[in-house]
Amino acid sequence: MTIPPRRHSLLQVLSLLLLVFLVTVPQLHAQTFRGGINGTVTDQTGAVVAGATVVATDVGTAVTHNSVSSSGGDFLFQDLPLGDYTVTVAMSGFSTAKYDKVPVSAGAIYTLPVKLAVSSNGTIIEVNAASIALDTTTVTQNTVLDAKTVEDLPLNGRDFTQMIALTPGFGGYSGGGFGSLNGTRANQLNWQIDGVDNNDLWHNIPAVNQGGVSGIAGIILPIDAVDQFNAQTQSGPEGGRNPGGTVNLTLKAGTNQLHGTVYYFNRNELFGAKSPFSDTKAKVRNYNTGFSVGGPFIKDKLFGFLTFEHQRFVIGQSGNATLPSVGWQNQAKAILAAKGVAVNPLMTNVLNAVYGAGNLAQDTTGVVSNFHSNDPEYGYSWNGLAKVDYTLSQKDTLSAHWFVGQGNQVAPTSSHLLAYYEVAPIHVQNIAIVENHVFSNSITNQVLAGVNYFNQVFDDNQTNQNVQSLGFITGATFPNAPNISIGSFDPVGETPPEGRNDITGHLTDQLSWVKGKHQLRFGGEYRQAQLDEFYHRHATGSFTFDGSQVAGTTGYAAALADFLAGKTSAASITIGDPERQVFVNTWFLNAGDSWQVTPKLNFNYGVRYDYEGPLHNQYQNMSVFRPALTASNGLAFQGNQVDSLYPKYYKNISPRLGLSYQVDENTVLRAGYGWYADTPNLNPFLDNRPGNQAPNGVEGNPGGGSPVYNIAAANGGNNTTIVQGVPIFPSAISYPCSASSTCGVFSVAPNFRPSYNENYSLNAEHTINKYTIAQLGYVGSSARHLLSLLDINQAQPGVYTDTVDPVTGVTLVGADFKRQQTRPYFSTYSQYGNINQISSIGTANYNSLQAQLRVNGWHHITTQAVYTWAHNMDEVSQYRGTLAQDSRNFKGDYGNSDYDTRNNFTAFASYEVPGSQHLKLLTNGWQVNGLVNFHGGQPFQIFAGADVSGVNEGLDRVNQIAPAKTGINGQHPNVNWIDLSAFALPTAGTFGNLRRNQFYGPGFSDVDLSFFKNTKIYERLTVQFRAELFNTFNRVNYAPPNISFGSGTATLNDTIGDYNGAPGIGSGEPFNAQFGAKIIF
Repeated sequence: MTIPPRRHSLLQVLSLLLLVFLVTVPQLHAQTFRGGINGTVTDQTGAVVAGATVVATDVGTAVTHNSVSSSGGDFLFQDLPLGDYTVTVAMSGFSTAKYDKVPVSAGAIYTLPVKLAVSSNGTIIEVNAASIALDTTTVTQNTVLDAKTVEDLPLNGRDFTQMIALTPGFGGYSGGGFGSLNGTRANQLNWQIDGVDNNDLWHNIPAVNQGGVSGIAGIILPIDAVDQFNAQTQSGPEGGRNPGGTVNLTLKAGTNQLHGTVYYFNRNELFGAKSPFSDTKAKVRNYNTGFSVGGPFIKDKLFGFLTFEHQRFVIGQSGNATLPSVGWQNQAKAILAAKGVAVNPLMTNVLNAVYGAGNLAQDTTGVVSNFHSNDPEYGYSWNGLAKVDYTLSQKDTLSAHWFVGQGNQVAPTSSHLLAYYEVAPIHVQNIAIVENHVFSNSITNQVLAGVNYFNQVFDDNQTNQNVQSLGFITGATFPNAPNISIGSFDPVGETPPEGRNDITGHLTDQLSWVKGKHQLRFGGEYRQAQLDEFYHRHATGSFTFDGSQVAGTTGYAAALADFLAGKTSAASITIGDPERQVFVNTWFLNAGDSWQVTPKLNFNYGVRYDYEGPLHNQYQNMSVFRPALTASNGLAFQGNQVDSLYPKYYKNISPRLGLSYQVDENTVLRAGYGWYADTPNLNPFLDNRPGNQAPNGVEGNPGGGSPVYNIAAANGGNNTTIVQGVPIFPSAISYPCSASSTCGVFSVAPNFRPSYNENYSLNAEHTINKYTIAQLGYVGSSARHLLSLLDINQAQPGVYTDTVDPVTGVTLVGADFKRQQTRPYFSTYSQYGNINQISSIGTANYNSLQAQLRVNGWHHITTQAVYTWAHNMDEVSQYRGTLAQDSRNFKGDYGNSDYDTRNNFTAFASYEVPGSQHLKLLTNGWQVNGLVNFHGGQPFQIFAGADVSGVNEGLDRVNQIAPAKTGINGQHPNVNWIDLSAFALPTAGTFGNLRRNQFYGPGFSDVDLSFFKNTKIYERLTVQFRAELFNTFNRVNYAPPNISFGSGTATLNDTIGDYNGAPGIGSGEPFNAQFGAKIIF
């Protein structure tokens, strides 16, 4: 499958941005990805010294930066490349002060208080500034991991996104960086690489290092290219786009000395433990080979850095599945015989074709978890990055980078059968050019042009499952197997042809101006994104069998009885071409001031304005439901009946306020408050994947010049009987939608608007000694207008049965038609079933106590430990694919967030073992590193597994009838986690009373260790051998229980890494060891 033609190629977009960059000097600004140094120059009496010459020299490149202290004695070096600096301050009549090893970190301002002593003989007073320092001038919460920490951490899969777990306020599992930060949704972080967009706008998760099929990164940015990992929250007006904060990777650069690495890492199951759900060790093999090199092209002027890494892996499956085996078929046939219903031979043939007769013959009894796949998942990637830094003059510097990653993976999603593993080739690029200009000693400017390119396609591993040749006539144009779900059995036909190509280009700039006691920042950004997508969801047909048609109950055997009888509880197909090209334009402006009111009090204030335009195109092939437009069957097409899919919102004005007060030289108090607007991602509008029979998005509606019909089978797909050789769905040659065979519709509420968060914090930070800083504080957030999904045409709850002629046995009025008549829009649009509508009605509330301890170089120990005690609540945590149990009572789903993590402790530590004067070769160069993560389990839901309410949305919960306990049988493979006897099915025609996310799964505990031996060959050549132990104590970290209410089971049947799509090398997977060798020069 090929991506449809794009309006602009990547090179055209980049060329346009570079042209704008070359011919303009914009007075705009954005979130800084570099660092800075500021301070106040005073004399020994505390009086400010104006006009002092301040010079900051980059130790690595010898590039100098010059400034003069203002009338208030203040100076500022903004947007400096990271590294150590030497700062000298000189003034006539005073001694010259020289500060060595002043560290510049990403997103942070190093505050350097300068005191000049009166002198007439030109003496120089030298101070080492390497000790850990308080930030006394900002309220931004900043987590920085430097290059050494990044390289030394034992990271599973060498995936940088896992480092987000070391940020205070993170809730979730660290794989793929997918979790909540300070109560936000998992996709509400702004990911950057050297300040350039690294967000895949489809999901708004990282483009570089995004999971290929699921949890294992499809391509990887080499760890040896990362200078610093930086996560900023509670930031000033320059920070935004998403309310969760900004995560930036700062890339390494060339210096005046040639430096680099050559490395090889090998992981093998020989040195690991087996999964608790497998009798033998599955393959766990991961190989990383690469190099990095940096140095000068022209000393003190032109520098280059190059890195490359190749990864390949083969990983066996750890979890089990349940197939509709011969044993289960015999139980289902007994149900059919008792009900007097014959087995449909067609369905037996289809079952053997899509599952494989050999697989089904292995279990002749009918037991749960009767299948373990011996087919491993596998993948590879090739990844490279180049960076150039050029000092054009004393006033101008230029930096550029280009990252390219190419890879492919074959891995399971929902099905454990090799035929339905997903194939997912991926290609990602990240490109930037940055220019810094000094206008004067008090005014500097940075302009950045960047492009982020993402391309990925998906399909089933086996695409020749043509069931239509057997007489199962779906009318699908693809030979893939249909998507068939039989109760809790392993599903088939998971991935139809689909994919996307998205390109985001942006021009960003920031201006810094020191004026007296004020450090002013002004700026903004213009951004355009282009998406080409083809998601043929449900194009092969989707069929659900839940046990309600024959046995009238739930459970494995009942659901399989429905299947063997050929009686569906839901059946639909998508007919038409859903390929679309869309564009999104956004921009922002901001202004802020850091005002040093007194030497101890700093006041930060400012405002940010965001415009986030709706997705659009010129093709008039996207539509929404507007019931007043009866002439177009209630559909309003963007560019025709409506200008945009939802109103353009012009009121995103976000104030930011903060203050920091230095109680004494060791203690700072901070408080901050701000509004943070969110940029909606695109797949809720184009690939929402609801559980009912509505389309996936605004491209899937039944009308216009390129209609897409998401159409149900006869009787609405409920109690449709499949007959050999007879088409299951109506033909789309003419308009196929009718009251008896309905079409679904997708819409966006006419009052939809982007969401926002109010974030607030109060904390105290204290320097215990020159090595140690402790911080304790409160962090909270309140989200409003969160994107949510409702079925605005949901049927009324009730008991719906066929009306049958007592003489002939002919159905006079079908149950589904009775249900259809209760839909709100039936009188005008009887041909429409589910109408899913995106609305901005979600809310969330988060409160936390956060503690942090940082130690740097104390007795050879460097460590950071973070503890968060928090509670997070909302109505819906996911940004797509989730409906409320009852769309008429959305607030009834308010409960614990999916990412609610009450207690979370994470820490890393590094200890450089002191060597001995004896046997130096053996005793010197040892280092031990640790990474630990302990947190409580996350919530899970207990669904009825049947359409008890009668609305046929598939999200009915149970009734709780008695107190329930979790962990009733401890934590062991395949034991029940919760006693389901405390619950019961609701009365037919009603919803369950169990609150959403009321109970929690098993907790998580992981200790990763690494041991290094560094051996110097020459002064600047070191050989490093390392052993990395993941889940050192082999603690079994279970996934949430697999609930099958009809069967009375709530078993622990998977590990959390496999559950999150990263078996073997995912966070918390069974013990495994990785060995590596590295040459460092």
